Amino acid sequence: MRFVVGTSAVVGVVALLVVILLHILAVIGLTLGMGASTSVPVPKPPIQTRVLPPPPPPPHHPRRRRRRQP
Repeated sequence: MRFVVGTSAVVGVVALLVVILLHILAVIGLTLGMGASTSVPVPKPPIQTRVLPPPPPPPHHPRRRRRRQP
């Protein structure tokens, strides 16, 4: 039983060290990647837009008259 507890503790410590190392490498990568060598995006001309006229009204159908019932 002592071996299992010792092994699980070692595995936990190693996993914690790996996570800390990966965080350190990520921070170093971010700081080095944010240098002056990053390319500035090329400005693009604005999209040409135009206002369209309103659509024509729907066709008017004559209503059928009801016949009067006697």
